[in-house]
Amino acid sequence: MQAIHDLSIHEPPIFAPAYTEIFRSLLDNLLAPRLALRAQACHALGGLAFGASQIHLSHTHTRLSEIVVAALTIAPARSSTPTLSTLSFCKSDSMFIKTLRTTLAAHDPSCAVQGPAWALCTLAALVVLLGPALVTSVKLTNGVKGLLALSVRHKLSSVHELVCALWRPLE
Repeated sequence: MQAIHDLSIHEPPIFAPAYTEIFRSLLDNLLAPRLALRAQACHALGGLAFGASQIHLSHTHTRLSEIVVAALTIAPARSSTPTLSTLSFCKSDSMFIKTLRTTLAAHDPSCAVQGPAWALCTLAALVVLLGPALVTSVKLTNGVKGLLALSVRHKLSSVHELVCALWRPLE
């Protein structure tokens, strides 16, 4: 994951398109049960987003955007027996949206990967990779606005400042 970050930043024309092939597995690692893996995946995602923003518009951007759109909009298969965890979230949201919502709402996380800073960094990288797809999809636009609105209600002022840094380019 460190290589994805570093190589995408230092040689974006070469490595940003190359990492498109393994991008889905990188996104899957954002939802991994191991916190260290989630932290590394967020770091790699940020590097790849930065690298992709440094290259000329190409099929790479379209492909990365399509993968992110699928990850953020495809809801998991519904189970026939409702559980407490499925009742607490909107059933039509993807696991990414649910995870981001949960971490944004955490007021006293035991680890940075379980808190709002991780969620906002992840969300910022996903917004960069979404590109124009963010404004062409009402579901994505409303999802991101909802996550940012949740973040604004957080009790920590540092979270408010991170939200403002993310919100400003979206206006």
